[in-house]
Amino acid sequence: HHPNPRHPVMAQPPPESDDHFYLLELQKVPKALWSCRSEVKDWIKLCTTAGPNGFAPGSLSTLPRCPWWIQLDRCLFYSLYIIAGNILPFGIPLLPIIRLF
Repeated sequence: HHPNPRHPVMAQPPPESDDHFYLLELQKVPKALWSCRSEVKDWIKLCTTAGPNGFAPGSLSTLPRCPWWIQLDRCLFYSLYIIAGNILPFGIPLLPIIRLF
């Protein structure tokens, strides 16, 4: 029996763990875990952990590489989203008025 995906399960660290901080790099998560049927413990196993003093200074200051096609997708998607959601609803009704000038 899997939990309802609309009611997320809060991930709790194992009781015997000395880990206080968790870092999950989503790029490293296999496709099989991108499901509402996956177990939280499987996601926790992929985390990099740190003790009560946190991660080493500077260890969180770099990001993994992002493929160029994802960057292009984000540039196009957000631009079109802003145009479609914020400009067109106001611009289309104004077109007949603008045509008069």
